[in-house]
Amino acid sequence: MQSVRIASFDGTPLTIDHADFIRGREALVVALPLGTKAPLIVRAAERFSSAFNVLVWQSRLILDPDIPLTDPAALSLASCNRDFVALLDYFHVGGALLLGYCSGAAAALHAAAANRDRVSKLALVGGAYFLRDGCALTQYEKDVLDLMPYVAAGREDAAYILGACSGTAGTAHMAGNEFMEEAYRAYSNVESFYRLGIGLTNFIQGDSRRAARSITAPTLIAESRFDTHTHYSSSMLIAGDIDRADVYVYDSGDHYDFCRANPLLMETILRAFTGDEALKSRSFEAQGIGSRE
Repeated sequence: MQSVRIASFDGTPLTIDHADFIRGREALVVALPLGTKAPLIVRAAERFSSAFNVLVWQSRLILDPDIPLTDPAALSLASCNRDFVALLDYFHVGGALLLGYCSGAAAALHAAAANRDRVSKLALVGGAYFLRDGCALTQYEKDVLDLMPYVAAGREDAAYILGACSGTAGTAHMAGNEFMEEAYRAYSNVESFYRLGIGLTNFIQGDSRRAARSITAPTLIAESRFDTHTHYSSSMLIAGDIDRADVYVYDSGDHYDFCRANPLLMETILRAFTGDEALKSRSFEAQGIGSRE
């Protein structure tokens, strides 16, 4: 894959990774978790590249500490939504499939809600929505909900919290994980950590369930029941708010199955996007997990 820097609606540079476009193929936009780069999900991107023109969307400004951030509003949900349009327009794509992973699922959810005419199908994988009510929370989700608003308060606050978290449960539990460097890239310096805090706080304060209720595209929700990062019950709430949602909850694996390009997960997503009737997902009612009421 190759990287290109494009200018968004306000001139902010965006990094998009992509393979060579093949005429006649549908475009698939993959929204990365905030503060990560394409190598985190390169295996999945390569798998999807066999069927689609893949565009890997990196969140704005968080990993560009050399670019001044004078207004935190530059990291707003509205800006994120308009970035999605900017990347489609740059590549002359009228509409696309959209997939969001981890906090990228929240970005994809809001982008799809704000740009319903540009999203044909949606997939939300291992979604981190940071809902406060109605679902169980993992320790990771509790930490984000508790700490990120303080990180977003200012650079001095971010520096203090980053120093206090170094070597603690916030990152130490990832020791030995092959994806640790990419997943925690924004923790490598105070400025990126501060910007991550702003971005995640905007997601926390955004109304993900309201966004879900306005989704019109057929949607796949995929989550491991034993994911220790994002609890599957939050995905069930989001699925219950989307009219045309299929849910795939599996009883093995972890949060990084998508990064590993787990074959069954990849096949499920591909079948959802291609419209294959043998889609390996079931409605959440059929799984006995919940109901839409």
